[in-house]
Amino acid sequence: DLRASMRRRRSSISQMSSKAMAAIRRRKPTIRMHAWFICSRLIVSPAIVCILIIAMDCGGVLDGIPNLAKMVVIVNSGLPGAQLIVLTLKSKNLSDSASIVAKVYLPSYLLSVVTIAAWASLGLMISVPREDGTSFC
Repeated sequence: DLRASMRRRRSSISQMSSKAMAAIRRRKPTIRMHAWFICSRLIVSPAIVCILIIAMDCGGVLDGIPNLAKMVVIVNSGLPGAQLIVLTLKSKNLSDSASIVAKVYLPSYLLSVVTIAAWASLGLMISVPREDGTSFC
């Protein structure tokens, strides 16, 4: 009884995943998809991290944390995603999906040159103390 139930569930999951993969294969990356991926990864996420670091730093929560570590967190939050997902998809014989993901990653890597410089500059302004020893807060 339990085995039959498990087989039905496994079959149902397999059917749902094959339908989802078929839909993904038919779909090409749109400008909207590119814009959302790039903005969420290169602009929105680092902005949230910056706000959190500023709030915690001004609130005294990060008093024992080195300034360089704060900057590293800010810059790291603005880096584009890793290509590991593309390699994983290819290893699972999902080349069509890997191709779609790779097409979305390419513009992200190109634009990240500008955004990384911007977040690094902001990270320096936030984390490095001024000449008189005062901090951003």
